[in-house]
Amino acid sequence: MNKTCGLDVHKDSVFACVLDEQGKKIFEKRYGTLTPDLDELHKNLVELGCGRVAMESTSIYWMPIWHVLESDFELTLANPYFIKQLPGRKSDVKDAQWIAECLQKELIRSSFVAGDVLQQMRQYTRQHRRLTKSRVRLEQQLDNQLQRCNIRFSNYVSNKGGRTKSNKRKTTRNNHTTASDKGLTAYRCKPV
Repeated sequence: MNKTCGLDVHKDSVFACVLDEQGKKIFEKRYGTLTPDLDELHKNLVELGCGRVAMESTSIYWMPIWHVLESDFELTLANPYFIKQLPGRKSDVKDAQWIAECLQKELIRSSFVAGDVLQQMRQYTRQHRRLTKSRVRLEQQLDNQLQRCNIRFSNYVSNKGGRTKSNKRKTTRNNHTTASDKGLTAYRCKPV
């Protein structure tokens, strides 16, 4: 059994508690969450000879800490729900110590943390989904505004965001409606 560390992660602070092999507290300190603070945490844990580190998966706040520590320590990311279910004392003041004790007694089951490549792919996928939703929402707002002005693209064009719709908008905007633009008239919209 080697030294263990429990980290209580918050938005703007990290509480660290290191226990020795017998379970006695040998180090406790509060750190900030900026890179220099996390580097200091890393340095202190290395100096203390800490081998295993556990932390709760608090929102996304655990991620920078994980990335700073993953190269030199055996990390455990614990689901807060499971830690709260473990019998024993637990308060805000002693969270880090409680996490370290649970880790030392092998009571914490580690959550899955994807590798760097998979994390980046997930990030790109989520960003693409957000941008697509945003684009669709904006196209719908534009179509609603045009409907208020009695310009009814959606009656004649199936793909509202496609090239045909874009060309129709340009044509209408420039007041160059042609006979093929059935029903598409360039009315000026009065401000509401």
